[in-house]
Amino acid sequence: MARFDLSRTVEDLRRVGGDDVAAVVERVYGGDSESVTREEWAPCWRLFGPWVVGDEERARTVVNADLNAPGLVLMSEFDVRDRLAGVTCPTLLCAGELDPMTTVAVHQEIADALPAGVARLEVIEGAGHFTWRDAPDRYWPVLIDFVASQPESREPSPSAE
Repeated sequence: MARFDLSRTVEDLRRVGGDDVAAVVERVYGGDSESVTREEWAPCWRLFGPWVVGDEERARTVVNADLNAPGLVLMSEFDVRDRLAGVTCPTLLCAGELDPMTTVAVHQEIADALPAGVARLEVIEGAGHFTWRDAPDRYWPVLIDFVASQPESREPSPSAE
């Protein structure tokens, strides 16, 4: 996302999950995430696409609840659209066709804010939020092709100077 827009996120998830899902999403991303139970979040999570985080991934997840509140405040203020015009390197945007969180429109907003000729937007059909898991046979070739098609640069990066 180039910006976080709570109302857009809530409405996008309402469109695919209904009012109950939208209410939970609004609580989570609106700053009341600690009151939402795993059971309440489960119907929302299932909408993210064919593959969703399961028990194995949850077992490896480290939760720092103290960061939730300040992190949500920072996220609510996040907006870098005015900085995207300064991006000069080729940029690949891979959007899952079914992703209700970072929708194709969210990716298109980034592509539109980048300088002409910089962005390549690829919509991965049948994929949700986790495109590389949902459609690895389509995602990885796009990524590999994009990287392989870039000219080799011999110039030092700005951080190396």
